Amino acid sequence: MRSSMKILPFALSILLLPSGAVAQSPQEKTIADLVSPDVKTRRRAARDLGERRFREGTAPLLTALKNDSDPEVRANAAISLGKIKDTEAIPNLVEALRDPAADVRRAAIRGVVSYSIESDIGFIFARRKGLSTFNPFLETNEPIIVAPFTKVDERILSGLADQMRDDNDLDNRRSAVRALGVLRADAQVDAMVGALTDADLRVEIFRVFVKLGNPEYGKYVIPYFDAPTSEVRDQAVAAAGLLRTKDAAAPLNERYRKATAEDERGRRKTILEALGRIGDSSSEDIFLENFANPDDDRRRFAFEGLGRAGNTQLVTRISSARLNEKKETVKLAQAFALYRMGRSEYLLEIVRQLDSLSFADQAAGYLPELLNPQDLHPYFRRSTAPGMVRMMHAMGKIGTSSDIPAIEGMLRERDSSVVNAANLAIQQIRRREGGK
Repeated sequence: MRSSMKILPFALSILLLPSGAVAQSPQEKTIADLVSPDVKTRRRAARDLGERRFREGTAPLLTALKNDSDPEVRANAAISLGKIKDTEAIPNLVEALRDPAADVRRAAIRGVVSYSIESDIGFIFARRKGLSTFNPFLETNEPIIVAPFTKVDERILSGLADQMRDDNDLDNRRSAVRALGVLRADAQVDAMVGALTDADLRVEIFRVFVKLGNPEYGKYVIPYFDAPTSEVRDQAVAAAGLLRTKDAAAPLNERYRKATAEDERGRRKTILEALGRIGDSSSEDIFLENFANPDDDRRRFAFEGLGRAGNTQLVTRISSARLNEKKETVKLAQAFALYRMGRSEYLLEIVRQLDSLSFADQAAGYLPELLNPQDLHPYFRRSTAPGMVRMMHAMGKIGTSSDIPAIEGMLRERDSSVVNAANLAIQQIRRREGGK
């Protein structure tokens, strides 16, 4: 049992009004409420100190986190300490990851993540409601992650890794895995690999590998291509594709050719999508098999794979196929393939779709794979504001210092969204090259 709350000896400043009456500042009142005998008052005070970012509340919140008998007070204190972002709170927040109450441990996860990032992290605690076979990464797959080269306190990462492994609440273990992804915890990849023995965490860990984006991490999902459950199998395949892990091409080729039964057609499509993302030349015969497949998606994946594999001897065949293609998603994939094979004029076809309501995401997804970022410079102003923003986002990912003068020209655009995106791209390039 926790000890009952004791009133702390606060040195509260007193303001004397002209009449002689005593007034308290908002901070003083809220801090005083944190030790009220009324539990509802304490809960509200623990929450309000964080909402108002009262740094003076750090010490009393730490005491409440450690000693208050009410789990909700402790949980609110953990969340508030994360918002206030005082370094002194880190040891206590990490300790709270082992609190006896599951809700407090969950709040401590929110606290340690909020300490490092201001984004909405509610998805970390969401429960998966289903699985999309075609796109198994739709659920709880928010792209939120700390900026590259952000230094996250190792005590936080270690505490989350321990919780991922040891917490007896499955929701908390899953949330700890997602938190490691948000905090870009490459240092804890070995711990996550070890946690793959927990069947309930495999899907979440695969997603974190994808979020971290290192193709080397794909080797850890290859052993699960033949997992007992279709969910884990499909997500392992999808992860290898999204990570573009070259070592996964050979085992995926083998499984594609073996998946011939009627009930495995969906698996072949999942594997083909992954192979298309990897784009290894060893898969060329599989891509050619799907060159004229009746399924629109399979044709698209095949052309994307051929473009990434880069066999320029296929340029004429792809150009002829494009003349007869009706589906815009496939034509866009063909344009991408032809650009990747050296036909630079087809980049215009991709840029044109950046303004499309239906195909903008597909087109934008190709931009980080430009053969040369400078290829995009002539098109910076040949688009509407949303299209220009998408180009600036791509430049932020792949641009170099030599691209900055062209991007700086976008700082003179009238649309503030374009100006902000260009400014962000410049900062990302400078930070990335400075980090190197």
